[in-house]
Amino acid sequence: VDLLLTKWLICLFVNHLPLDTELVVWDLFFIKGIQVIFRVALTLFELMQKEILEADDPGTIYMIVDKFGYKVDRKTLLQNIVSGVTNSEIKQLRETNRVLVFNHLRE
Repeated sequence: VDLLLTKWLICLFVNHLPLDTELVVWDLFFIKGIQVIFRVALTLFELMQKEILEADDPGTIYMIVDKFGYKVDRKTLLQNIVSGVTNSEIKQLRETNRVLVFNHLRE
């Protein structure tokens, strides 16, 4: 999943969403800034959560994450991005999980 997430963030979702959805993400990125990119990633994971949790192995999870974006239309993305995680929730989650993430990376 790290590999795919890196591709999403470095390419700003180019070739990972339908074109009209990509353009909306780019518009929001230029208007609102970098936080839009993280919100889109979180929204996509939230939308595919059920499929990921039902997966039996890492290869299946990889395929779900790699292909899922193509199924998300801009209306669905925009409806969920608005009701998604707030900036204060992201900040709280970062603070709460920072030590866990660093320990995991050290391993």
